[in-house]
Amino acid sequence: MIYSDAPLFVNAVLKQEATEAAQRFIAENIRNICTSVLTIDEVAWVVGKNTDWLEATAYCNNLLSGGIMFLDADKQIAREAVAIMRNYGVTPRDAFHAATMRLNGVTEIISEDKIFDKISGIKRVWLK
Repeated sequence: MIYSDAPLFVNAVLKQEATEAAQRFIAENIRNICTSVLTIDEVAWVVGKNTDWLEATAYCNNLLSGGIMFLDADKQIAREAVAIMRNYGVTPRDAFHAATMRLNGVTEIISEDKIFDKISGIKRVWLK
């Protein structure tokens, strides 16, 4: 399993430099990608700001209906996220991603966010 934060999904829908690579990665790895349910909030916000809310909700529904595994966020993950914020000085959302990974036994993340390089037990990769 590989965990993804929002940029992979945002890059796949918005016309950006990494759009083709993001779409290809998702298509080739759809059954091996997991993420937090909180990622939908991030994706909807960015896509909605850059297009419109109708397109954002359609895209989010498509993500939720596909083969990507969405992992729940609960009190245990929140506690772990707070510890990660304290120990590594990362933002709350990045800490929630790291906590979700840690408590679900996922060690690899596809992300352009280099902050994940600071967190022990996480290996970050990005699109080529």
